[in-house]
Amino acid sequence: MGKMDQIDIHNRERGKASALRKLYESDICQGNKDLILEFIEYKTEEDSIGILRQNKYLSKLRILAEYLGKSFDKATKDDIKKITHDLDSEVARGMETL
Repeated sequence: MGKMDQIDIHNRERGKASALRKLYESDICQGNKDLILEFIEYKTEEDSIGILRQNKYLSKLRILAEYLGKSFDKATKDDIKKITHDLDSEVARGMETL
């Protein structure tokens, strides 16, 4: 049985469909959705990332965009500092969301 013939007990394709649905239904701006999808496509083509990594990027980047609350290209240095500070605080409390 080759790699492509193996049974996917983790339903990776269903997971990707779910991650994509959540991205499309999220309140983030269309520009960020497009950038996330372009990034996934780039990483898949250039680095041959698998579906699990695609799913992780889809989820984490969507959460980041929701948290940021603005277009990625409008993010300032202060926005990034706030996100990293908040992440550090949450990780220290054991409540990592990203």
